Amino acid sequence: SVIGGDLGLRVSIEAGSALGWYKYIGSNGLAIAMDGFGMSGAPHAVAEACGFTVDDIVQRILSV
Repeated sequence: SVIGGDLGLRVSIEAGSALGWYKYIGSNGLAIAMDGFGMSGAPHAVAEACGFTVDDIVQRILSV
């Protein structure tokens, strides 16, 4: 009931696993997540290397 009806594109953004989000975003949703592990470094450098910057996320959403 929190996310109901036809809302168009549903997007989840998670700095972790996307696993639990699919029940909320549906089969046509977009899950943006950092599912990998093992990287170390400064947080901004890791986010950039994983394509998890604001610009990267916006581009992924707009490309759907």
